[in-house]
Amino acid sequence: MRDGEEKQGLTLPTTLAALRVWLRDTEDGRILIREAARRFLEKGSLSEILDSSPPQDLDIERRLIGMLIVHPETIVSTTLLSAHFHGYRNRRLYKHLVAMGGATDLALLVARLKEHGDYEDLGGAAYLAEATYDCGMPGLATHYCKVLRNHAIRRAIINTADRMLVHAYAARMPVGELVEKARLALDAAAEGK
Repeated sequence: MRDGEEKQGLTLPTTLAALRVWLRDTEDGRILIREAARRFLEKGSLSEILDSSPPQDLDIERRLIGMLIVHPETIVSTTLLSAHFHGYRNRRLYKHLVAMGGATDLALLVARLKEHGDYEDLGGAAYLAEATYDCGMPGLATHYCKVLRNHAIRRAIINTADRMLVHAYAARMPVGELVEKARLALDAAAEGK
């Protein structure tokens, strides 16, 4: 097959070096690698993992957001970063709530979201009503935070493993340096950085 020829809608490179770069640096290449791994394992555990969503609990995220709206004093007891939220709208809402510093209620939050052009993008009245209706009790905040932090750490470990896989296959880095880089990245992930 020559450069520019398509196989199943993909344009594949012809040299081994170009193929390695294409597999590593393109979404189509990563998809092709994952599909090959799935076929190789024939419904093995890795295949199931590759098909699953990253660790998350959008229900707990929504409940915590609702709790922070209904009980704004809870925000001082949370030790979360916005990155601990997997859901885009929950992450953005949390950023707004933190920026408001606990001095909030639903009306003030709605005003801020509209002022920043985020009200409709983040689900508007429907999502805020859902979050505040089914919010958790303030006493559960530390438990919710722990669950979200643990999921965020797991996602960070998965991202680190993915990057290390690319570096290991590229073989451009001395093994000792790769091991040290992986160790530092895993330590940072475990610390929630």
